[in-house]
Amino acid sequence: MRRTRGDPVARTTSSSHSTSVGCGRLQSRPTSGGAVGTVVRIPFEVTAWEPEPLDLGEPGPVGFGRVTLRKTFSGPLTGSSVVAMTSATVGEAPAGYVAVELVTGTLEGRSGTFVLQHSGVVDGGDSRATGVVLPGTGTGALAGLRGDVELTHDDSGAVLTLDYELS
Repeated sequence: MRRTRGDPVARTTSSSHSTSVGCGRLQSRPTSGGAVGTVVRIPFEVTAWEPEPLDLGEPGPVGFGRVTLRKTFSGPLTGSSVVAMTSATVGEAPAGYVAVELVTGTLEGRSGTFVLQHSGVVDGGDSRATGVVLPGTGTGALAGLRGDVELTHDDSGAVLTLDYELS
């Protein structure tokens, strides 16, 4: 995995990781809203990465950037997304980002769209981010979707863990 200035999310250049990462339904547990949710692990692949500089005055060694990226999902969620991300980096040291992500696909047989909001810190070769399904953003058969997300990137690949409830 490699990272460049303004590029906070460690990413792999291999597309084979999505088949080596386990996926599927894990368990049920309370979501942040107190309801019992369904937990699924969803492998994903970043298919496009379009960085652009962001001039915030760059105090010292900190670099800022915007990235538009695209992903494809497999397993319990099949589909794709477009992500708008803003990031801060300090050379090769830990980096932070915030993002909103429009997901279009089929989640366990239900089709529609929804928006994720997530943020995270990259420290070394691994990264972890957490976020939520933005309330009220579900459409189609995914209307009423709510939940929490965790995104992980490591040597085994990239996985979105979704703890969700669909009312």
